[in-house]
Amino acid sequence: MYPLFLSLLLTGVTALPPRPIFTLPSPPSSPLSWFESLAARPSGLLLATRGDAPEIWQLDPLTRTGALLVSVAGAFNLTGIAEIPPPPGGEKETYIFASSHIPAPMEVTPGSAKVWKLVLPSAGPGKAEVTLLAALPQAGIYVLDVETAEVTTLMEGVEGVNGVRVDLAGGWVYWANHAGRTLNRVRVKEGGGGLVAWGAREVVMEGQTVDDFAVDVGRGRAYVAAMFENEAVEVGLGGRGGGGWRRRM
Repeated sequence: MYPLFLSLLLTGVTALPPRPIFTLPSPPSSPLSWFESLAARPSGLLLATRGDAPEIWQLDPLTRTGALLVSVAGAFNLTGIAEIPPPPGGEKETYIFASSHIPAPMEVTPGSAKVWKLVLPSAGPGKAEVTLLAALPQAGIYVLDVETAEVTTLMEGVEGVNGVRVDLAGGWVYWANHAGRTLNRVRVKEGGGGLVAWGAREVVMEGQTVDDFAVDVGRGRAYVAAMFENEAVEVGLGGRGGGGWRRRM
C-alpha cells in the first residue's frame, strides 16, 4: 500500500515478482494513499475506491491505465464497493459503495458511515434485492434493502468482521475477519422475514492477512486483498479440512 499500487502475482513453474497494473500519479497520491476495495465491471475494467479520499477510479488491467471516475461530495473517504442487479427492466450497472470518516488507519469516527449508490450505463436487466453491510465495532453483519433502505440483522458476534460477500444462488455468506486473519462462511436462506443465517460457521482460510475480497462462485475461488502485504491471494472454497487451498496470484 505504500506506495499505492495494485499488483498481480502470477503463478507457474517459475515464480514471478509482483507486477503493478496501475500507480496513482503524484499528485493526487501521497505516502498514505491506498485503494480500499475493488469491483469488476462486466467489461473487464475495475472500479477502485480510495481509502484516503472520496474517489472511485476506473482501471484497465490490460493497458495498465486508470482515471478518476467519480468524486463524492460530502464524503471523507470510501470503503467497500459491490455490484447489485439493476431494477427490473433496467439496462444500467448499479453499484453500492460505502464511506466513513477515517482520520487515521484503523480509526473510524462513530456514526460517520454512509451507503451510496452509483449507476453506470450498459448492463443487462435484473432484479434489485439486498446488499450486506459489515460493522466492525458492533461485530455484526446486516442486510440492507436497497429499495426501502431498511436494515436488518443477519448475524451478531462476528468478531473482526471486515469485507462481506453474498452468494444467494449457492446459499452462502462469506466474510473476512481482519483481526483473526481468516476468511469464513455460513449457510443462508430466504426466511419469512428475509435472509436468515443457519448452520455452523466455517473457516475457509486462516493464517493470512485479509482486508477485502471477491468471490468467483463459478470457479470456486476467492481473491483476497492482503492489505499492507501488497499482494492478492487466490483461495479455494473447500473450507478448512474440506479441500481448501491458497496461493499467490
